[in-house]
Amino acid sequence: MFSRTPSADAPGLELYAEVVLHGRVVATVDNHGQIGSDAELLQLGIDMHALSADQLPKGPDRAQVLADQLAQAVGGYARVKLDTALDQATYDRLEPPPVLVDQDDPYNLKLLKIMQARAVYQQQTAMLISSEQQAEADRTAARLEAIKAKPNRERTQEEHAFLLAHDSRMAEIAAIPNGQRTADEVDYMQKVGGFVNTMAQVRGAERALYDALVAAGDTDAVRAMNMIALTRHAVDGAIVLPNGVTFNPGLAGITADNVERFFRHCLAHPAEDDKRAFHALIVALERRESV
Repeated sequence: MFSRTPSADAPGLELYAEVVLHGRVVATVDNHGQIGSDAELLQLGIDMHALSADQLPKGPDRAQVLADQLAQAVGGYARVKLDTALDQATYDRLEPPPVLVDQDDPYNLKLLKIMQARAVYQQQTAMLISSEQQAEADRTAARLEAIKAKPNRERTQEEHAFLLAHDSRMAEIAAIPNGQRTADEVDYMQKVGGFVNTMAQVRGAERALYDALVAAGDTDAVRAMNMIALTRHAVDGAIVLPNGVTFNPGLAGITADNVERFFRHCLAHPAEDDKRAFHALIVALERRESV
């Protein structure tokens, strides 16, 4: 026959609590959360099926709930056995007791072989599933890289959907309204989305400025920052502005003076929205410089 080693299972079988009524122990609960005997409880008319603790996993947490329920049901109290009661963390670390097999019983030996074969099968199945999952993850990663390598205009609708379904950060950023994305979020979206990466032209402290404008809800100033980034991306070296001034957008920092004298003049025929955006950025920069 099969049997568990008593000494190995002893901590789980030790008393967790006693249920006491009028100075008499009417029930006990071990560290597994099992009632030692229900004879007294049945005599007291306790409905054992009404105890919700039986639905909890084994262990001291269940034992505590069960002891409290029993005590309330009989009108007594639960007394935790401090010398033998375990806490849940200690219980969870207990190793399951080994199973001893009667070596003289052919039936038990045959059953043991079946159990061992089943264990090997479960292990192999788990490894196979893990291998298949890894292979699927590798295929997904490879396809994502292939999609990200394409410019946005060359991607199919299915590829756009695949990217959003498998790149959680891209999906989160795409859900943020325009003008409310941080510099890093715009940078990521441009790179992964296959767009022109103008945000690469916004560097260092300028990114902190961009994020501050976003946080302040200054969408006009944010728009002006994006126009400056686009100008830097499009222009390599010095340019002559419509007003005859020569300057290098890549070397000029984003200050109120530079926006007033240079950046706002980079557009040959600025729309009213563009003028308003540059004015908003100048005001925001002057406010920051005056602090």
